[in-house]
Amino acid sequence: MVGDAVRVGLSVSEEHTATMTLLSIWVVYDHPTDFPTEFVARRHEVDGEGSRPTNEAMASRNLSLLRDELAGRGLTAIPRFR
Repeated sequence: MVGDAVRVGLSVSEEHTATMTLLSIWVVYDHPTDFPTEFVARRHEVDGEGSRPTNEAMASRNLSLLRDELAGRGLTAIPRFR
C-alpha cells in the first residue's frame, strides 16, 4: 500500500525551504578548555547548511544538575552514538 510506504529521495522546493526553521540542539561537554572545572551545555543551531554553535551556554560542576536544568526546559537527552 502506498499509504504505508516510506518515500525516499524527495526534493524540497525552494519555497518550502524558505519557510523551514532552525533546529536547536544542546551539546554537553565534559570540562572543555574554556571551563576546565565544569560541565558545559552549549546551544547549536542546525539548518540545511550544517550546524553552528551559538553564544548560549550553561555550566555546572554537577553533571546531574546540568542535565536536570535541560530536562526542566522540556529537552530530551539523545545519548551519544558509540
